[in-house]
Amino acid sequence: ILAEVEHPTVALFEMDLDPSIPSFETILPDGLVIGKCAEAYMKHYLVTHPDFDLIADNVQVIVEGGTLGEFDFFYRDLKRQKTVHLEMACKWYLLDPDAQQGEEWTGPNRRDYLAHKVKKLYDQQFALLHDPRALPLLKAIEIDPGTTEQQLALPGFAFIPSSYEGSDPSIRPSAIIGTWCRIEEFLARKDEGKRHYLCERKEWLIDPMYNRTWHARSSIDGELTNQLQQKYSPMVWTLHPDGSVERTFIVWW
Repeated sequence: ILAEVEHPTVALFEMDLDPSIPSFETILPDGLVIGKCAEAYMKHYLVTHPDFDLIADNVQVIVEGGTLGEFDFFYRDLKRQKTVHLEMACKWYLLDPDAQQGEEWTGPNRRDYLAHKVKKLYDQQFALLHDPRALPLLKAIEIDPGTTEQQLALPGFAFIPSSYEGSDPSIRPSAIIGTWCRIEEFLARKDEGKRHYLCERKEWLIDPMYNRTWHARSSIDGELTNQLQQKYSPMVWTLHPDGSVERTFIVWW
């Protein structure tokens, strides 16, 4: 989602969709949170990519019976002969142009902000590599903090207000995949010929072009209202008569 990383020692992880990489066919457990699903896809990518060798993943640092932190991935870049510490976060953010500085990109339910998330990654996750308390564990898996590079993978999906015409150079344009609005605007839109699908959270990673189940808007109104009353902002896919598909977050705030 980020156009660049503003950190002197961290680089963006760039995914190369090598056609030789086999498709992901692992059946993930029911109830697995969406972030862990994304991590499973990343692990598959690192394991099967010909240029990478996965060293370890989900490495917990336990100190005096408590968890100090966790490293997402360590891998070897075979082309560059470099060991890399990779942290990953898969997120969805909505642009609120009226928000205060640092909170312009907010999670759908106002419990997360892009700027806060990135700062936490820098201050905690990446700093853990150089924490003396993590050194015994790093030695055990043969990781040298002094020669290990650090990278950030932040696959993200950005949504802008439906009437917004501005831009944000800190966000990759390709990350903007939909819009958001409030329920009043959504219900006021002309609906002739359209069909809709109210997503579960676990479906947010799916491309709606693959969806085969569509409903009249009236059939999702009740559940949509119920979720909004519970301060949960759902994602709705809309199939237009021309075959195009639109993603929209309906926000409670």
